[in-house]
Amino acid sequence: MGKFGEAAVRTVNYLNEHKHDNPIKAWNEVTIEIFGEGNASQTKGCPKNTFLGLCEEGLLEGIPSGNYTNSKKNKGYGLKAVKIL
Repeated sequence: MGKFGEAAVRTVNYLNEHKHDNPIKAWNEVTIEIFGEGNASQTKGCPKNTFLGLCEEGLLEGIPSGNYTNSKKNKGYGLKAVKIL
């Protein structure tokens, strides 16, 4: 698993363990731990918005659906990947 996959798994775990209800803040906190604050990988939008798109659709365990991203393109990448699996 790559670093962004690790970030996604750790963010889901973080949200479920801490009863946190904000995937955006949780993603930011976890990616700061993995990459360091302000690092290009930490601020990269595509992985973040793909993850948030899956959250929006309620496809990740323990995370309620909601409005988390405006990126239709990156959300679509995540939804395509889910269909493949």
